[in-house]
Amino acid sequence: MLIWIYTPSVTWELVFSLDWVLSRLFLLLSMLIAYSVTLDAMDTIRHQTELAEQTSRQEMMLAMQQTQYQQLTRHMESTREARHDLRQHLNIIDQYLQNGDQEALKTYISQYRKYLPPDTQYTYCKNYAVNTIVCYYAEVARREGIAFTVDLRIPETLAVPEPELCAVIGNLLENALDACRDMYGKSPFIHIRMKEENNQLVLAIDNACSAAPAEKDGRFLSTKHEGFGTGTSSVQSTAERYHGTAQFRCANGVFYASVLLYGDEKNPQ
Repeated sequence: MLIWIYTPSVTWELVFSLDWVLSRLFLLLSMLIAYSVTLDAMDTIRHQTELAEQTSRQEMMLAMQQTQYQQLTRHMESTREARHDLRQHLNIIDQYLQNGDQEALKTYISQYRKYLPPDTQYTYCKNYAVNTIVCYYAEVARREGIAFTVDLRIPETLAVPEPELCAVIGNLLENALDACRDMYGKSPFIHIRMKEENNQLVLAIDNACSAAPAEKDGRFLSTKHEGFGTGTSSVQSTAERYHGTAQFRCANGVFYASVLLYGDEKNPQ
């Protein structure tokens, strides 16, 4: 139609001429080649994006494993020191018992209790993958002076695949850390809560923020680069695949992220 419209003085004699047919065939072939190159370029970009996302996830998992290793090393060192100190305390208690000095023993035990180190709990839930990623971000928040509270009521085996869920948690906690880092002179905090019941998983993450993130066409703009943020978009895509929802809002200096996921992923039609 475009050829007929934009070609003046078209006659049947011209249409059936060899030059006309060859030129139109050349145009058609050029269009097909252009489409093919465009599709190949789009496929290459998609493949590169998938590789970049996979690399990012692997780097995050390595960082989490390193943090877990550091925590385990500190725990082993603390256990070794505690055993050494315990032997000393037992020797002193044994000496008091041999001397029959009950009052001195009571005083010693009372003083010892005051100097006992507080319990440190690193097991937030029974699921190893979720516990690992939460421990990683909890350690990052602790180093940066960000209050980090956790309430995970989930079983060891989840209805949602662990890689999908960990990607959602990682994206939201990464955004929460970025928001807390911008709160100069204030008290940043992150609260994460999660519960699984009746084959549905509910995740809520609240964090302090200095200002509401910019939006355009109902999507959040990235604070790290031009264009839209990929973290919340990825979370929304995952929620859609699992029949759920992902909602984000900001009010009174707090950013609220809520995600609902169901156990069965949508089957593509």
